[in-house]
Amino acid sequence: MSKFTHAFLLALFFLLPASVCSAKGFKTTEFVIVIPSYNNEKWVVKNLESIFCQSYPWYTIYYINDCSSDATGALVNVFIRTRG
Repeated sequence: MSKFTHAFLLALFFLLPASVCSAKGFKTTEFVIVIPSYNNEKWVVKNLESIFCQSYPWYTIYYINDCSSDATGALVNVFIRTRG
């Protein structure tokens, strides 16, 4: 991974909130899922599907494509448009 990607992941770790308020007014733990990727077109859809199949609804996904030369970015975009 590039130095930029490492710095970005570090910034996400320290800046993202650890909890969100639900509709009933109590705090619920929110998970932040960070997936760094490089030339991962073989597994990218399976990775995202496994997260979307979870029953816990409070999460945010950051999929970081580190200048892949394959179709990783395009597959993530298609997945987001169809499932997101």
